[in-house]
Amino acid sequence: MENMAKLIIENNVLIKYEGNEKAVNVPEGVKEIAFEAFFGNVYVENVNLPDSLTYIAPKAFSCMGKNFKKIIIPRHVEMIDYKAFDCDSLVEVHILNPNISIHPEAFDHCYDLLDIYFSGTKEEWEKTRLVNEDDEPVDLRINKSVLVHYFD
Repeated sequence: MENMAKLIIENNVLIKYEGNEKAVNVPEGVKEIAFEAFFGNVYVENVNLPDSLTYIAPKAFSCMGKNFKKIIIPRHVEMIDYKAFDCDSLVEVHILNPNISIHPEAFDHCYDLLDIYFSGTKEEWEKTRLVNEDDEPVDLRINKSVLVHYFD
């Protein structure tokens, strides 16, 4: 893998990507993408996440460049945290875990987001939402025009 030298990984956590490649392959064994790991990287267009991944931290993919359009969230990711994808270029998201938890602002400022492909039913999608201090579900902050596609 060409981009390995530019990936800073400690204890199975991707701390930072410091490269300028268009495509980044995060290696198998990485369990977390850390806070601001890809923050502000205007070069990256495609990130391949490993099946070992379980957590995407706040702002992990915030302020990405205009060509970062699509992300596939692997099946073992349990949580997408606060503003993890705070980037206005993202158009398409694939979520492969029907039991995932998604912070209400995980896709904040994703103004161009059109489609979320969710590996599960509408009922499972409704359960992805976190709850507030009163134990009430909180809706995701996404454009009303975003279409959620359900599949098994």
